[in-house]
Amino acid sequence: MRALVVRASNDQRRQETPQPNVDDVVAQLRFYADRLDDSLAKADAYDESKQTRVEKDAATVAALAALLSRHTADHAAKPHATAMQRIAADILANHSDHAKAAAANAQLKRLLGDAKPTETQSAEAPSANAERSAADTLTADTTPMLMKQIRFVDNRLKRAARDRAASAKLRSEVAGHSATLAALAEPTAANARHYGKTPEQQQRWRDHCRDMATAAANLNLAAHD
Repeated sequence: MRALVVRASNDQRRQETPQPNVDDVVAQLRFYADRLDDSLAKADAYDESKQTRVEKDAATVAALAALLSRHTADHAAKPHATAMQRIAADILANHSDHAKAAAANAQLKRLLGDAKPTETQSAEAPSANAERSAADTLTADTTPMLMKQIRFVDNRLKRAARDRAASAKLRSEVAGHSATLAALAEPTAANARHYGKTPEQQQRWRDHCRDMATAAANLNLAAHD
């Protein structure tokens, strides 16, 4: 994560955090829905390691859907963002129950299947219920899990960025992973109490996460240049 953190001044921190490309956010929602599908493919092979992976990926879906709900750009998937957050919450709550988790992910994939990448439409403004859903889904209890997912995504991002060949595939991977990091930074910052005992320590943690979100979003946008 530190590799992506920029040294922002206090004035820069007060500025609005940039947002990654909205198509990349939706593409990553599809990517993690597919990962969930893979983990949930066989009920008789749904062991503890797959349950842990489902838990982390569902938390990532919740973070991505929350980012989509507050994104300033329109997308056909945006009106479904609140429902996707609720579905992610269902998967998180039932990650050890294969049947319930699989049924919830099937709903998620149906929603994503209804939203084609090339479609655009006027999206509904984020509602108070949408914001509350994200906050309720990604509580302090999920923070250690989110940190593990951040390390996982950051490692994948660094591997993709290490190859200097600017192929379309690599640029797409960088764009996707950086969009996910930007999404994960928000709920991690909101749970600052997990990483600081004093108000000053908690503020430093929030600043750290905001720097990560800014750097990840800027990297995502640069991948499209």
